[in-house]
Amino acid sequence: MKSPHYRLMEKMPVPFLKDMQRAASAGATTMLPEAVSVLTSAILRCQQSGGGFCGLDGEPDLYYSFFARQSLIALGEEYDQVALTGWTRSVLRTSSGVDRVCAELILLQEGHRFRPAAFFFLLRSLGGTRAVDSYKLFLTAFLMDELLPEKLTRALINRAAATTLRERSHTDFNALSTPRAAVCALLAHMTGDQAMQQRMAELLHQRHQPSGGYASTSGAKADLLSTAVVLFVSSRFADAVKADRSDRAFIEMCWQDDGLFSAAPDQTSGDLEHTFYALLALGCV
Repeated sequence: MKSPHYRLMEKMPVPFLKDMQRAASAGATTMLPEAVSVLTSAILRCQQSGGGFCGLDGEPDLYYSFFARQSLIALGEEYDQVALTGWTRSVLRTSSGVDRVCAELILLQEGHRFRPAAFFFLLRSLGGTRAVDSYKLFLTAFLMDELLPEKLTRALINRAAATTLRERSHTDFNALSTPRAAVCALLAHMTGDQAMQQRMAELLHQRHQPSGGYASTSGAKADLLSTAVVLFVSSRFADAVKADRSDRAFIEMCWQDDGLFSAAPDQTSGDLEHTFYALLALGCV
């Protein structure tokens, strides 16, 4: 089962989405050459003979293939683009939801998708996505960045930001997951809502663990996804929470013997999704 994600990431302004890749690339430069080699080899071992990268069940998966590609780009490593795009095209029509968006992104960024076709898919996606399928909307924001004029994209996202904060103003903030709270802080920063930004900053401070990293909820242990989101979002504005040495130590403890990063240090194997989030987090500490 793919890890749960937060509802509000799709509201982030597009320049921040592009910054994710830049931050991941910066994270890769903080690793020793030997570590980069081990990590790269582990990712490449996940590419199946048909071209796709494997998910948690060991089968080719569009979602994990997307994150594998992003990680390899961040690491500055080559991969079998022909095999990946060939496999992606072969499963494009039978994919749906998050997987379909990942397929569109891979093919568009590799230059193997007709832009008008991707544009019409984007329109259908924006018009038909239900609120519960929020992670699809988050990934769709990458397509918006690729296909829509910047001013239109910014207008859509700014309007969504204002609406989201109005809805959240009546929320029990302690019930918010850490990634949602982090994105609320970013939205408040965007819209100039200083009171909301301060409340979210205080909540995030409470979620920081003495041994490093951020927990997703009060009383939980730190996890890599929450840590990466908080560090990335917080790096976008000056008065945010600051990373310390313990945060980097936590990230490094999530590196498993199979060469990939996992959601938490107590797991025995990693996956391609959390590997990308590890690089993202390393680029923000």
